[in-house]
Amino acid sequence: MTSIQGRSINKGIARGKALVSSTPINITAAFTQLGNIFIPGHSGVIKDRHHELYRQNVQGRVLVFPSCIGSTFSGMVLMQLICAGFGPAAMIVQDADPLLTSGVILADVWYRKIVPVVECRDARLCEWIVTGDAVEVDGATGRIAVL
Repeated sequence: MTSIQGRSINKGIARGKALVSSTPINITAAFTQLGNIFIPGHSGVIKDRHHELYRQNVQGRVLVFPSCIGSTFSGMVLMQLICAGFGPAAMIVQDADPLLTSGVILADVWYRKIVPVVECRDARLCEWIVTGDAVEVDGATGRIAVL
């Protein structure tokens, strides 16, 4: 077992298989369908065909990625994804910016849907955790365990 210490962003403890990306994720592009307006998708499958995780499902996974990019709408898309039950079990991110954290925190505060988030700024994060690893995330302490 490998233990990594990060910084707590959102409480909760979750376990799941890792889904790792070395590139930032545009939450809006990944989880919405473009029509007359942006409509949140009805699954956790990444729809952004320009992203390395295209067609991968984040539902119930520990999503590991460098950062969130995109519009201010990202937080609301993420909140809706979590509240609909299609969100990741937990997230480990190298740069937890407000675009990302707002959606997770609002899902927790408004709907009591908790997704632990830990920030780990170490550049070796994607060496320590690879897709398919069993990972436990403790959002209260910032502890990440690769099982």
